[in-house]
Amino acid sequence: MSHVDPAQLAQESYIYNPDTFYDKGGEGKDAGSILFQFIKSLKPGMDMTQIMCPMFCIRPISFLEFLVVYTQPNENLLQAAKEADPEKRMINIMAWVISTLTLTPQNGFAGIKPYNPILGEEFHCQFAHDDGSTTIYNVEQVSHHPPITALNFRNDQNKIRYVSTGEFKAKFRGNYADSAVEGNHILELTALGEAYEVTWPNLVAKGILWGSAHVEHGGNLVVYCEKTGYKAQVNFDHSNHKLEGHIYKEKTKILKIEGELTGKVTYQPEKDKKNKTVILDATTGVKRERYIVPDILQQSENESRRVWHPVTFAIKTGDLDRASRNKTEIEENQRRIAKSRKESGVVYTPKLFVDTHQKTSTHVPVYSFNGDADKPFYMAYTDPLHQFNNSNTSVQNLTDGVNNIELDLD
Repeated sequence: MSHVDPAQLAQESYIYNPDTFYDKGGEGKDAGSILFQFIKSLKPGMDMTQIMCPMFCIRPISFLEFLVVYTQPNENLLQAAKEADPEKRMINIMAWVISTLTLTPQNGFAGIKPYNPILGEEFHCQFAHDDGSTTIYNVEQVSHHPPITALNFRNDQNKIRYVSTGEFKAKFRGNYADSAVEGNHILELTALGEAYEVTWPNLVAKGILWGSAHVEHGGNLVVYCEKTGYKAQVNFDHSNHKLEGHIYKEKTKILKIEGELTGKVTYQPEKDKKNKTVILDATTGVKRERYIVPDILQQSENESRRVWHPVTFAIKTGDLDRASRNKTEIEENQRRIAKSRKESGVVYTPKLFVDTHQKTSTHVPVYSFNGDADKPFYMAYTDPLHQFNNSNTSVQNLTDGVNNIELDLD
């Protein structure tokens, strides 16, 4: 963990001004040629923890905060909890998920990779919604090798809870790299007793060695509710951020969903394909509610912005060399702590989450939030033959003649 003098931290805290902090900067930069020197050193089987990601690719937030960005609640999700019709509830939930994915499309690789969280790192924030309700987030890095993050958000007024344990996995496949968060991702509408299993699509960076450098989604987005029998599957293995899929009732196709993340997404009845309804229009802007993070001076030293402040401040003030040195120092310190813990036989115990001693169909251990000890825990459907099991395996396997390499870039 970083130890920053409080007086210095107070002077530097201006970078967290919410009006400017969330700007990624550098978008549109064609990083393919810049990345070539980095990528050409990759060899099958090599230890990826010894390779540092180029600093211009770093997004100055932790992966814990990155997950908040990608699961942020909006009016579609709040409406789903109030909707009486199960079909309309599924439409609203799909609108919520798809709207968060519109954050992804970009040209170039500037600002695409958040920091890898240190073990025991936490992130806390909340959303204040227009309907007067509040959504509270608690996130913790419960394992570093493998990298596993546990997340819980809940909106008590609307009886919404989202429980997620995810293992970050990334692979270099030649001219592109894809990453996924495999695990147990469950949205619960607790007043209705409904649990929706969510399989998030992969994030794909293309044009690493040649061609146009850009970021998009690949694979399938899947949402499934065992109680209602409704499920949705939308595929992203297309160019220009296009998507298409269906909402099913049991095995029957009810609605077709299609469009593109940078334009409009519509749904239409399977038997009336002329009657389209727009559920998202990115051309007019997607409304996002800004999350509220405690002042950095009030955060503990294991909270994300405190942990990574020396790196974030250097990036935000344009000193990438200093950012790289500070980042290396934090990571090397964590390696020393991990080595000492191993030598002394100390087993790390998470603070906010508890191991349920259950695993998903992809062998990811599942954690539950301590604050939900009095609430029933929903485990994702784990039958490996079941196609809706929080495992995204449909990404196009285009290796471009290069062996797949597991990425673990610190």
